[in-house]
Amino acid sequence: MTSDKTTHTLDLTELCSANSFTIESFLSDLSKNGCTKCNLGLQPGLNGVCLPKGNYKSQFMIIGEAPGRHEDIQGKPFVGPAGQLLEKIWASVGMDLNDWFITNTVLCRPIAAKGSGKENFTPKKEQRANCSTHLKQQLYLVSPKIIVTLGLTATRAILGEGVKTMASVRGQIFNSTVYKNMPLLSLGITPSGKTPSYITIIVPMIHPAALLRGKGTPRHYQYRKQTYKDVKLVKSLYNFIKNGEKQ
Repeated sequence: MTSDKTTHTLDLTELCSANSFTIESFLSDLSKNGCTKCNLGLQPGLNGVCLPKGNYKSQFMIIGEAPGRHEDIQGKPFVGPAGQLLEKIWASVGMDLNDWFITNTVLCRPIAAKGSGKENFTPKKEQRANCSTHLKQQLYLVSPKIIVTLGLTATRAILGEGVKTMASVRGQIFNSTVYKNMPLLSLGITPSGKTPSYITIIVPMIHPAALLRGKGTPRHYQYRKQTYKDVKLVKSLYNFIKNGEKQ
């Protein structure tokens, strides 16, 4: 089921000891203490950290870009219009989002400046880098067998900043060798003397928010067609892993 695109590594080592925290303690700490790793957590009007949601035991993971207004209010990812569309996209091939662990590259909403005409802005590189510790911890704790990255920001967080466009990667299968003791993300470099723990499959997809813009345009129809093709690929990989677990 997987391709020969084993060109990346996820080095999850050396951040802390293997038994020092759990997903429950990770979420509890963020809920109680918030996050000030970058200036996103200090923005006026921010309601707080948007905690990941879903089934962390399923080993299926979705990574988006950042929380929006609806997510900031409810404190959960993908609860606004893009999230509702994502649920429909998954349901179109018989998948349930409740069987996936869902998070973002940054956990605080990037609130756009007043007068900019936007509600949110794309998280800056340094903000994503500062929040990457959280993402690394989640990768370690969930140990995903499939990672779906939604949009360019999330895809770069996993495949590297060298990804130029979604068109160059969407709908493709990338196999990543995961070196696991704890999160120290190092893409593209195989750590010497380490034994890989497992292979994870990465499938970049168009962010559902892009499907909410420009309805009726040729690009919108193109995105819809590509998204349906890509989610069918994800479903086939999902079934392959699920069926393998039953054997």
